[in-house]
Amino acid sequence: MVLSITLPSVPDDWDNDKSYIVSEKLSGIEELNVQPVGESLFGYIRRKKHKRTYSEDQQIESVLKEVVEETDDVESEEEPEMLFTLDPKDWKEQDHYLVLGISNLRYKATEEQIKKAYRKKVLKHHPDKKASAGNTNDDNFFKCIQKAWEVLSDPIRRRQFDSVDPTFDEYVPDRCDPEDFYEEFGPVFESNARFSTVTPVPSLGDENTPRKEVEEFYRFWYNFDSWRSFEYKDEEEKEGFENRYDKRYYDKKNKAARAKLKKEDNQRITKLVDNASRSDPRIKKFKKDDRLAKEAKKKEKEEAKRLAEEEERKKEEAKRLAEEKEKEKERELLNKEKKKRDQQKKLIKKEKKNIRNLLKENNYVMGDKEPSIDEIDSQITKVERVMDGMSLEDLTNFSKQFEEKINSNVNEASDYIDKLYNAEVEKEKEKQREMAEKELKIKQENKKKSKKLPWSAKETATLINAIKLYPGGATNRWEKIAAYVNDHGGEEDESESTKKKRMRRPEDVIRMAREIQKSASMENTEEINRAKLQSVQNKVANIEIKDAPTQRYDSPISSIPSSGKSSPSNTPGTARAPPLPWTAEQQKLLEGALRQYPASKYKANPAERWELIAKAVGRSKRDVKLRVKELAEMVKRKKK
Repeated sequence: MVLSITLPSVPDDWDNDKSYIVSEKLSGIEELNVQPVGESLFGYIRRKKHKRTYSEDQQIESVLKEVVEETDDVESEEEPEMLFTLDPKDWKEQDHYLVLGISNLRYKATEEQIKKAYRKKVLKHHPDKKASAGNTNDDNFFKCIQKAWEVLSDPIRRRQFDSVDPTFDEYVPDRCDPEDFYEEFGPVFESNARFSTVTPVPSLGDENTPRKEVEEFYRFWYNFDSWRSFEYKDEEEKEGFENRYDKRYYDKKNKAARAKLKKEDNQRITKLVDNASRSDPRIKKFKKDDRLAKEAKKKEKEEAKRLAEEEERKKEEAKRLAEEKEKEKERELLNKEKKKRDQQKKLIKKEKKNIRNLLKENNYVMGDKEPSIDEIDSQITKVERVMDGMSLEDLTNFSKQFEEKINSNVNEASDYIDKLYNAEVEKEKEKQREMAEKELKIKQENKKKSKKLPWSAKETATLINAIKLYPGGATNRWEKIAAYVNDHGGEEDESESTKKKRMRRPEDVIRMAREIQKSASMENTEEINRAKLQSVQNKVANIEIKDAPTQRYDSPISSIPSSGKSSPSNTPGTARAPPLPWTAEQQKLLEGALRQYPASKYKANPAERWELIAKAVGRSKRDVKLRVKELAEMVKRKKK
């Protein structure tokens, strides 16, 4: 190596006039062998290799020196030989915690610990140091360190790696014996608690844990909210995506795979909690306590019910005995009264027999004259009429006086019978007159009450609609129909006084409904139809009707003359009478018969269908056909 050494030039402020001393003269030029050594040489080589300036090199070296000082407190782990065989391309397969030397800390490592571990690894395995040691081509492990740092320094990527930590055990214990429960399930719950989004996570506890805390523990784990995700296992195209469709395909595929893994993990947690709750001796004890408490409460209720039923039975028994005693008293009283009545009847019967015998023995109080059969029958009828309704006391008095009259004078006895008979007849007449006057008074009052305005056509039409609206069988049917007529039967500009006079009672409505049903007048029916039409026209006001209304012909179409000449079928002798109006009941029967006998079932024989319908309605086949035709025309007009 040849070094060119140039002497420094004379300073600018050098004064040639000053004195100077020559200590030595320069010797001749000689060639010497010099060996480069020391930190300066290393710095020179480092600057040349990395193309740094002196100041840049000094700054980097000072940072590295600080790293050495900071990482002195981080415990070093042995580096297995397999770490140096890792390929940076397969960075997803490596254990990043093991690469940085903190596999003993793993998910518990803080950001500061990860940073110090990374700096220590960089200081140890930096390519510059490898180069100084003579190994200039092996920087794969350093690249693996860089990847580990990139993953673990990013909170999101670190959580993704922690979700698929290769050292995590997904083991779920089966049901176990109560004595092994805490040792078997405790560590598993503690291991899975790392994935909880909610902290702190309740512990499994022991046999002395209160019931409330145990129930809270299982409630927490049955509603476990896990942040564990599986993006780290996404499949990637190593050579890049050729187009956006490939990228969408891989995104969709990875999304489905993540969802499947997430579902499996949730099922694993659920299975863990289920197995634990089935094996937990505390849960078994709680269930047993609940069962015993429930049974005790049930027994208590049953006992209370039994006592209540026993008390009720005693009350019923006492009530029954009291009622039987009361009934027995009533029976005794009734028997006494019956015996008394029977005795009274016997005495009355005996007294009447005595009176009859007295009448018969004294020639029916006709004196010495021989009475005819009619006279005998008349006397007997009078005496029987007088005796009717008499009490025993009255009969006794009557018998005594009758006998006295007979003994005194037979004619007086006859007059006495006639007098009593006439009095009874007069009483009966008076009673009938009072009843007749009472009935007349009731009729007058009813007539006075029902004296209201006559039924208008709109009221009649409203009544027909109300009868259809509230069919037979409805609760308070006629009261509802009367209310409907009172609300909707008047005109739009009706005053309150007119409405008050027009109010209809249920009796008025029933009477009018019967009159409509019995009425056979076509004029009334047409008036009702006109009222309905007027009601419809009022609802659809301002509609101009350009066509004339169609005219209904009850006689066959063939009977209508087409010219001025008369047709034989239209003569007075051959004309048919107009059909009777259809009642609401007949209309209802017609609608039901049309549904019961549809035309689709009688295509081969339509005449049979009309006969069945006519029989069900109770009208002639001709009336039924005309009514159906009329209804069809009404529907068409309504649509137009």
